[in-house]
Amino acid sequence: MPYTTNDNRVLDWIRNGIQSDDAIKWANDFAKHLLDASPQKKLSTSQLRRFFGQLKRLQAMGYNSKDKQMLLMLKPQLAYAVGRAEPGAKIKDFASELGRMITEVANAVSDEDAKKRFKNFISLTEAIVAYHKAEGGK
Repeated sequence: MPYTTNDNRVLDWIRNGIQSDDAIKWANDFAKHLLDASPQKKLSTSQLRRFFGQLKRLQAMGYNSKDKQMLLMLKPQLAYAVGRAEPGAKIKDFASELGRMITEVANAVSDEDAKKRFKNFISLTEAIVAYHKAEGGK
């Protein structure tokens, strides 16, 4: 099944972890979608890496529920990237999906749940980054 926006399975994967190949297939399809455009509208590796670098810094700090504000502040950074991009650029889809995932992590009810959700979020994002590169992301 090709990538579709607002797939609610993504939120389930954030809450409960990646339990099947469906999440991996989704990440691959999403990465292909982000590259399926004219060169000016594709999601560039620099756009992807800028965001991913912030996530990895949060991970290195040992993310917990106290870091919720720093996680939520990634949403305005994504919005800024969307605002700078050309109309129809794939950064908009990337920001939309990642924004939903960030909200799901931030909605954790306990510190243990926050850590688990953040770990799942990192795993899914790493899969997107890997497939983006494998599909020719430059």
